[in-house]
Amino acid sequence: MAQLRAPGLTVRIAVVGPLEFPGRQGGMSRHIEEVSTRLAALGHAVTVYCRRAPAGPRYRGIDVETVRAIPRSPLDRFSYSALASARAARSDADVVHYHSYANSGWSFLPRWRGRPVVMTVHRLEWRDEKWGRLAGTLLRANAAVVHRAARAFIAVSREFEEFLHEHVPADRTVVRIPNGVTLPDAVDDDAPARFGYAPDRYVLAVSRLVPEKGLDVLVDALELPVGDAPLLPVAVAGAARQPSAF
Repeated sequence: MAQLRAPGLTVRIAVVGPLEFPGRQGGMSRHIEEVSTRLAALGHAVTVYCRRAPAGPRYRGIDVETVRAIPRSPLDRFSYSALASARAARSDADVVHYHSYANSGWSFLPRWRGRPVVMTVHRLEWRDEKWGRLAGTLLRANAAVVHRAARAFIAVSREFEEFLHEHVPADRTVVRIPNGVTLPDAVDDDAPARFGYAPDRYVLAVSRLVPEKGLDVLVDALELPVGDAPLLPVAVAGAARQPSAF
């Protein structure tokens, strides 16, 4: 069985998750980019398997390998994850890191080849509005597979941490690592004023416009008075991949 290397030495990490890398649509894609580039900067060898690589085979110290998939169809994610998992299983990776239950149904392949598997849970996809009943069933099946295949799990929220403790074997490691943020330099201090917002007197929410992000909860919460504090307006920036009544 493959063993992780001693501290201070290079660890070879295979990443299965993004259809496009680097990608700007969706928090998971950005999460993978931010974590992978930092690992590469520390001297680790990171390979990301994706379907599209707009920046080419090398990006900020990361090897980017494309795999074939069935584009623009319900089998897009399924075929990508199958082929990416097979490629990762045949690689010399010390660990295979999965992101998203939608990609994890084939995580048994690297496990069978003796590759340790790690899984990051960004959300419980079967709750998403865009997935139908059949897709939801397949996603739950994927979860059952990776809950057995992975040695360790990363949860980005307390809710997901509790979910994992309830559903994975007791001998698995579960840790909670909330997402961080890299604050950019301000490029246009006048932009808020053009939309009628005073500096430091509004709340900005940047998100995909889908129900599971809870933007409606944020808006409702900010309409509740708290002592003498003034009510703040909410600025929402984002888009949706698919048309939605939300």
